[in-house]
Amino acid sequence: MLFGFTFMDVTTLTISWTRQRMPADSARFVGVLTAVYGTGQVAGPIAAGWMVSGSGHYQGALIGAASIVCAGALATIFPAERKGAYAKTARTSAVKR
Repeated sequence: MLFGFTFMDVTTLTISWTRQRMPADSARFVGVLTAVYGTGQVAGPIAAGWMVSGSGHYQGALIGAASIVCAGALATIFPAERKGAYAKTARTSAVKR
């Protein structure tokens, strides 16, 4: 139950953030985000199942999941430099704060 609450919080905050910073492209961005997230939800358990059935233990699957979480945290802490239209929108939004 607690996991579901955190999932909805992140989803709600992401949609709100997107609407504030990219009002013209928010629907497209949320669609892409949903597609990528859904792909991970489907592929993750399949990949973990193959790893567990091949090795007989969960160590590889857990290390893989932890690695993806760490990569996401690093990407959040140190975002890539943006180019193009989004970079202009991001700079303008940052100045407005």
